[in-house]
Amino acid sequence: MVKYFIAAVVLVTLFQNCSATHESSSTLSSFQACNLILKDEFVKGYQKFLQTNCNSCHVSNGSGNGAFADSSVDTAFDAFIFRGYELVGARALDPNHQPPFTGSQHQSALSELEGTWSSAQAQVDVCVANSGGGIGGGIDDGLVPEDPTPTQGNITTFIKALEADKDEKTLSWNLENEIADPSDLSFPGATLEIDVRAITSSTGDKSYVISNPRLTAGSEALHITFIEFSINNKVVTNATSYHTVNRRVPAGETRDLGVGGTIFSYNIRATDVLALKIGRLETIEFDPPTFDELIAPTGVLGANCLSCHDGSNGNSTPQGGFDISSRDAIISQLMVSPYSPNNSEIYKRMNDLQRPMPQGGLLPVDQVDQVLWWIQDGAR
Repeated sequence: MVKYFIAAVVLVTLFQNCSATHESSSTLSSFQACNLILKDEFVKGYQKFLQTNCNSCHVSNGSGNGAFADSSVDTAFDAFIFRGYELVGARALDPNHQPPFTGSQHQSALSELEGTWSSAQAQVDVCVANSGGGIGGGIDDGLVPEDPTPTQGNITTFIKALEADKDEKTLSWNLENEIADPSDLSFPGATLEIDVRAITSSTGDKSYVISNPRLTAGSEALHITFIEFSINNKVVTNATSYHTVNRRVPAGETRDLGVGGTIFSYNIRATDVLALKIGRLETIEFDPPTFDELIAPTGVLGANCLSCHDGSNGNSTPQGGFDISSRDAIISQLMVSPYSPNNSEIYKRMNDLQRPMPQGGLLPVDQVDQVLWWIQDGAR
């Protein structure tokens, strides 16, 4: 299946797929490095084709919608990612779009370009998985076994009407009785919701915006990974922002599955329907504490760590310069990367036989798991 990676830079002013609270600076750098794979492929492939055939309209301040043929690589690449290779290719093949610059004479060239683009996308998928998944992932360094990264949706929900005449709406699936496949899969009391908007640009191009996926667990905690969208029974291949979802939700609670949203061009119709395809959805044991509970005198951090690492009340010299007296302090020092225990120094030290934290020796597994669950829940 050809997939399409939405780069972090594309919608930075509209939809932020990676926030500072979800990633350490090292993870963000890795994510940007993955993005360079596609950018390099664009320069080697599509850029020359587009500048040859589309530069009379699709440049900065040009008459075309999207400056993907601009001489500036950054401008052209961002515009190309936003429009999507499928739409750009379809317009280039359309004999009625801008003849003689468009038409079937480009079929061979575009087929080759799409093939190399697909190969680059596969490299990006591996890169993102290895660098922490962008949203809620983690680098596998042996501390926490990495969850398998699904390559496609294994679970399909019932279809829902998009009702394109409404500018904005929330779609909700009852996961007890609205899972179509496997038909025997049921999670009583659980719901999955997304927000959808239909937008039209000043040039008349139409797009869907899907954002804010959120999962509510019923009487049992849930683990969910990988979300993609199927409109009118066809998977939307240029909407991959939530392919790297990896969230755990405590029983009876609701959690966001990723910040921001994804936008993709579509020939919106009143009859459009949407279904979600999910990689993994299962019940788990998961009862994470809050930071206040961890730092309380009887909490794991309060009882074992705070006496040495308390930077509150004017104490400017906590041991090692590491202050755990507040959530803001512990995260601002990059000792915790929310959702990613394998990128969190505090968790790694609590499993390090050579440099244990606390220094007296490793804590019991059930206490360390409290910190693990706290981080997996976003270090709330």
